[in-house]
Amino acid sequence: MKSMRDFIEQCEQEGMLRRIKPEVDWDLELSHIAKINEERHGPALLFENVKDYDSPVITSVCTTTERLSMIMGAPMESSLVDLMRLWVEKNETKVPPKWVDSGPCKENKMMGDEVDLFKFPVPKFYPLDGGRFFGTAHFVVTQDPDTGWVNLGTYRLQLLDKNHLRHPVHPGETFGYHAQEISGHEKAHARGRGGGMRPGLVSHGRGAVVGYGQ
Repeated sequence: MKSMRDFIEQCEQEGMLRRIKPEVDWDLELSHIAKINEERHGPALLFENVKDYDSPVITSVCTTTERLSMIMGAPMESSLVDLMRLWVEKNETKVPPKWVDSGPCKENKMMGDEVDLFKFPVPKFYPLDGGRFFGTAHFVVTQDPDTGWVNLGTYRLQLLDKNHLRHPVHPGETFGYHAQEISGHEKAHARGRGGGMRPGLVSHGRGAVVGYGQ
Protein backbone atom coordinates (compact mmCIF):
# COMPACT_ATOMS: atom_id res chain seq x y z
CA MET A 1 0.00 0.00 0.00
CA LYS A 2 1.83 3.08 -1.28
CA SER A 3 -0.78 5.83 -1.07
CA MET A 4 -4.16 6.89 0.28
CA ARG A 5 -5.57 6.06 -3.16
CA ASP A 6 -4.37 2.48 -2.69
CA PHE A 7 -6.07 2.40 0.72
CA ILE A 8 -9.38 3.63 -0.71
CA GLU A 9 -9.24 1.10 -3.55
CA GLN A 10 -8.46 -1.83 -1.24
CA CYS A 11 -11.10 -0.77 1.27
CA GLU A 12 -13.74 -0.70 -1.46
CA GLN A 13 -12.70 -4.15 -2.65
CA GLU A 14 -13.08 -5.47 0.92
CA GLY A 15 -16.36 -3.62 1.54
CA MET A 16 -14.75 -1.46 4.23
CA LEU A 17 -15.39 2.00 2.74
CA ARG A 18 -18.55 3.97 2.06
CA ARG A 19 -18.77 7.00 -0.21
CA ILE A 20 -20.99 9.77 1.17
CA LYS A 21 -22.43 11.64 -1.83
CA PRO A 22 -25.04 14.04 -0.29
CA GLU A 23 -23.69 17.43 0.78
CA VAL A 24 -22.27 17.45 4.32
CA ASP A 25 -21.31 20.58 6.26
CA TRP A 26 -17.69 20.79 7.42
CA ASP A 27 -18.97 22.66 10.49
CA LEU A 28 -19.75 19.89 13.05
CA GLU A 29 -22.00 17.77 10.79
CA LEU A 30 -19.16 15.84 9.12
CA SER A 31 -17.45 15.03 12.42
CA HIS A 32 -20.74 14.06 14.06
CA ILE A 33 -21.46 11.52 11.31
CA ALA A 34 -17.91 10.18 11.58
CA LYS A 35 -18.14 9.86 15.38
CA ILE A 36 -21.39 7.89 15.29
CA ASN A 37 -19.95 5.69 12.55
CA GLU A 38 -16.83 4.96 14.59
CA GLU A 39 -18.87 4.11 17.70
CA ARG A 40 -20.66 1.51 15.58
CA HIS A 41 -17.36 0.16 14.18
CA GLY A 42 -18.46 1.27 10.74
CA PRO A 43 -16.47 1.56 7.50
CA ALA A 44 -14.07 4.29 6.47
CA LEU A 45 -16.10 7.23 5.16
CA LEU A 46 -15.20 9.24 2.07
CA PHE A 47 -17.20 12.50 2.07
CA GLU A 48 -17.29 13.48 -1.60
CA ASN A 49 -19.50 16.56 -1.31
CA VAL A 50 -18.28 18.83 1.49
CA LYS A 51 -20.13 22.14 1.69
CA ASP A 52 -18.27 25.00 -0.06
CA TYR A 53 -15.53 22.67 -1.36
CA ASP A 54 -14.63 20.43 -4.30
CA SER A 55 -12.11 18.30 -2.36
CA PRO A 56 -13.23 15.19 -0.43
CA VAL A 57 -12.55 14.33 3.21
CA ILE A 58 -11.85 10.80 4.47
CA THR A 59 -12.45 9.72 8.07
CA SER A 60 -12.25 6.55 10.17
CA VAL A 61 -9.11 5.34 8.41
CA CYS A 62 -7.59 3.49 11.39
CA THR A 63 -10.60 2.90 13.64
CA THR A 64 -11.04 -0.88 13.30
CA THR A 65 -8.66 -3.77 13.76
CA GLU A 66 -9.52 -5.05 10.28
CA ARG A 67 -8.46 -1.83 8.59
CA LEU A 68 -5.31 -1.62 10.70
CA SER A 69 -4.51 -5.18 9.61
CA MET A 70 -4.96 -4.27 5.97
CA ILE A 71 -2.78 -1.16 6.36
CA MET A 72 0.00 -3.24 7.93
CA GLY A 73 -0.29 -6.09 5.45
CA ALA A 74 -1.43 -8.53 8.14
CA PRO A 75 -4.22 -11.16 8.00
CA MET A 76 -7.66 -9.61 8.49
CA GLU A 77 -8.33 -11.79 11.53
CA SER A 78 -5.30 -10.37 13.39
CA SER A 79 -5.82 -9.16 16.94
CA LEU A 80 -4.43 -5.91 18.35
CA VAL A 81 -1.78 -7.98 20.15
CA ASP A 82 -0.80 -9.58 16.82
CA LEU A 83 -0.52 -6.13 15.23
CA MET A 84 1.56 -4.83 18.13
CA ARG A 85 4.03 -7.67 17.71
CA LEU A 86 4.17 -7.10 13.95
CA TRP A 87 4.70 -3.40 14.56
CA VAL A 88 7.72 -4.10 16.76
CA GLU A 89 9.15 -6.52 14.19
CA LYS A 90 8.74 -4.05 11.32
CA ASN A 91 10.50 -1.32 13.27
CA GLU A 92 13.56 -3.49 13.75
CA THR A 93 14.35 -2.94 10.07
CA LYS A 94 14.98 0.70 9.17
CA VAL A 95 14.79 1.74 5.53
CA PRO A 96 16.79 4.87 4.61
CA PRO A 97 14.94 7.59 2.66
CA LYS A 98 15.33 7.87 -1.08
CA TRP A 99 15.74 11.38 -2.43
CA VAL A 100 13.87 12.12 -5.67
CA ASP A 101 13.43 15.23 -7.81
CA SER A 102 9.66 14.97 -8.22
CA GLY A 103 6.59 13.09 -7.11
CA PRO A 104 2.78 13.26 -6.77
CA CYS A 105 3.12 15.50 -3.69
CA LYS A 106 4.66 18.19 -5.92
CA GLU A 107 2.00 18.22 -8.62
CA ASN A 108 0.25 21.21 -7.03
CA LYS A 109 2.26 23.96 -5.39
CA MET A 110 1.40 27.21 -3.62
CA MET A 111 4.27 29.47 -2.66
CA GLY A 112 4.44 32.71 -0.69
CA ASP A 113 1.27 34.79 -0.99
CA GLU A 114 -0.38 32.01 -2.99
CA VAL A 115 -0.71 29.89 0.15
CA ASP A 116 -4.34 29.65 1.26
CA LEU A 117 -5.15 26.96 3.79
CA PHE A 118 -8.86 27.74 3.45
CA LYS A 119 -8.73 25.93 0.10
CA PHE A 120 -8.75 22.70 2.12
CA PRO A 121 -12.06 21.42 3.60
CA VAL A 122 -10.81 21.53 7.19
CA PRO A 123 -13.59 20.39 9.56
CA LYS A 124 -14.67 21.83 12.87
CA PHE A 125 -14.89 18.68 14.97
CA TYR A 126 -16.44 19.57 18.34
CA PRO A 127 -18.76 22.36 19.55
CA LEU A 128 -16.23 23.62 22.12
CA ASP A 129 -13.26 23.52 19.75
CA GLY A 130 -11.61 26.90 19.25
CA GLY A 131 -11.89 26.56 15.50
CA ARG A 132 -11.17 24.18 12.62
CA PHE A 133 -8.48 21.51 12.90
CA PHE A 134 -6.34 19.47 10.53
CA GLY A 135 -5.75 15.92 11.70
CA THR A 136 -5.24 13.61 13.24
CA ALA A 137 -4.82 11.21 10.30
CA HIS A 138 -1.67 13.06 9.25
CA PHE A 139 1.80 13.67 10.63
CA VAL A 140 3.99 16.61 11.57
CA VAL A 141 7.73 16.49 10.87
CA THR A 142 10.14 18.45 13.07
CA GLN A 143 13.92 18.51 13.30
CA ASP A 144 16.32 19.06 16.16
CA PRO A 145 18.28 22.21 15.17
CA ASP A 146 21.52 20.94 16.70
CA THR A 147 21.64 17.20 15.97
CA GLY A 148 19.50 17.14 12.81
CA TRP A 149 17.41 14.28 14.25
CA VAL A 150 13.96 14.15 12.66
CA ASN A 151 10.72 13.29 14.47
CA LEU A 152 7.41 12.28 12.94
CA GLY A 153 4.41 12.88 15.23
CA THR A 154 0.62 13.04 15.08
CA TYR A 155 -0.91 16.23 16.46
CA ARG A 156 -4.00 18.36 15.93
CA LEU A 157 -3.27 21.59 14.06
CA GLN A 158 -5.67 24.52 14.40
CA LEU A 159 -6.38 26.60 11.30
CA LEU A 160 -5.85 30.25 12.30
CA ASP A 161 -5.85 32.06 8.97
CA LYS A 162 -4.88 31.54 5.34
CA ASN A 163 -1.24 30.77 6.07
CA HIS A 164 -0.94 29.93 9.77
CA LEU A 165 -1.56 26.77 11.81
CA ARG A 166 -1.23 26.43 15.58
CA HIS A 167 -0.15 23.42 17.61
CA PRO A 168 -0.19 23.35 21.43
CA VAL A 169 3.29 22.63 22.79
CA HIS A 170 3.54 19.96 25.51
CA PRO A 171 6.98 19.41 27.11
CA GLY A 172 6.45 15.63 27.22
CA GLU A 173 6.16 15.39 23.44
CA THR A 174 9.06 15.45 21.01
CA PHE A 175 7.43 18.39 19.26
CA GLY A 176 7.50 20.23 22.59
CA TYR A 177 11.16 19.34 23.12
CA HIS A 178 12.03 20.64 19.64
CA ALA A 179 10.04 23.82 20.30
CA GLN A 180 12.10 24.42 23.44
CA GLU A 181 15.31 23.73 21.54
CA ILE A 182 14.55 26.24 18.77
CA SER A 183 13.43 29.03 21.10
CA GLY A 184 15.89 31.83 20.41
CA HIS A 185 17.96 29.53 18.17
CA GLU A 186 19.84 31.20 15.34
CA LYS A 187 19.54 28.21 13.00
CA ALA A 188 16.40 27.83 10.87
CA HIS A 189 14.08 25.09 12.10
CA ALA A 190 12.71 22.54 9.62
CA ARG A 191 9.01 21.72 10.02
CA GLY A 192 6.41 20.20 7.75
CA ARG A 193 3.02 18.54 7.67
CA GLY A 194 2.03 15.49 5.65
CA GLY A 195 -1.58 14.76 4.75
CA GLY A 196 -3.19 12.26 2.42
CA MET A 197 -0.21 9.93 2.61
CA ARG A 198 -0.35 6.15 2.91
CA PRO A 199 -2.04 5.34 6.24
CA GLY A 200 0.92 3.34 7.56
CA LEU A 201 2.85 6.58 8.03
CA VAL A 202 0.11 7.90 10.30
CA SER A 203 0.72 4.91 12.57
CA HIS A 204 4.42 5.80 12.70
CA GLY A 205 3.48 9.23 13.97
CA ARG A 206 1.45 7.70 16.79
CA GLY A 207 3.95 5.16 18.08
CA ALA A 208 7.08 5.78 20.13
CA VAL A 209 9.22 2.77 19.33
CA VAL A 210 12.75 4.18 19.73
CA GLY A 211 14.55 6.46 22.12
CA TYR A 212 15.13 10.13 21.37
CA GLY A 213 17.69 10.66 18.63
CA GLN A 214 17.74 7.03 17.49
